[in-house]
Amino acid sequence: MAGKRTLTKEAPASSAAAKSTWVMPVIQIFLIVAGLAGLAFHAFPVRTNQYYDNWPLFDLTALAWLVPIVVAMLLPNISEVTWGPLSLKVRELKSASEVYEVSLDNLANLVQNWSTSAAMYVAKMGQREEDLLEAKDAIYADYVRDRMGEAYEMVATKPSQILRLGLWLYDPLTDDIVFALGFRLTPKVQRYKPGEGMIGKSFTENRHFNEADVRNVPSYKPSREDDDPPYKAVLCEPVRWNDEPIGIITVDRSEAGFFDYVAEQVAQGLASQCALAVKVYEASQAAASTSSRDEPVPEPG
Repeated sequence: MAGKRTLTKEAPASSAAAKSTWVMPVIQIFLIVAGLAGLAFHAFPVRTNQYYDNWPLFDLTALAWLVPIVVAMLLPNISEVTWGPLSLKVRELKSASEVYEVSLDNLANLVQNWSTSAAMYVAKMGQREEDLLEAKDAIYADYVRDRMGEAYEMVATKPSQILRLGLWLYDPLTDDIVFALGFRLTPKVQRYKPGEGMIGKSFTENRHFNEADVRNVPSYKPSREDDDPPYKAVLCEPVRWNDEPIGIITVDRSEAGFFDYVAEQVAQGLASQCALAVKVYEASQAAASTSSRDEPVPEPG
């Protein structure tokens, strides 16, 4: 039911290399401006009641201010710049900026795909179930599963690391935050009380957690006796409806380190998609229940 996925396709090498990056030009412009400014202030010093026979001034200091300009011109061909303890690996920086641009392009494609999928989902849930080719329960489950799968493709950028996603929903009848659906995740503990563990804290405080190593988090509640989980970095994002939490999205991976900006944005988008899916499904179920109660009971023949 979702649009065609293009998230797993890697940009061709020639296309990525052809992309203009903002990091390199900014550094070049900064070096040129700094060099010109230093040269100008030295060659044309502002002095009151002083006279210079040789003005403008051209000496070794003036020549030194030409160095940043020369470096800026040669920067695209330099692999590394070292100045005392500072070392700038230019080629790695350029490569990283190109990868970041590809990530942002993929994020834009993901948002567009989710917008189209959401419109189709709402339209289907607004129809009568007998007019659909599959039950609304299946449509709801498939929608959440597909959105989680697409989010996984965006966040799981390293084949060597283990990444898992989970959807937890609050059950007001039992006052529990219950595990609803996972992508490569089957947790040992499948329900938490509000305020219990990181999931419970994220829910009650209605805020996200981005932790580099869960073992160092005071609110972490281990689910294993040896206290050595197979995951380290954890991201918790509240699933909100009308700014109130109704559940939690969890993302964890085997490697330590904070999740980056793209991962946070994907988690927030996934949380919004899950909130929409849950509330539209609940509304359709309520409407169907009301309709069945309002139907006239046939009189016995």
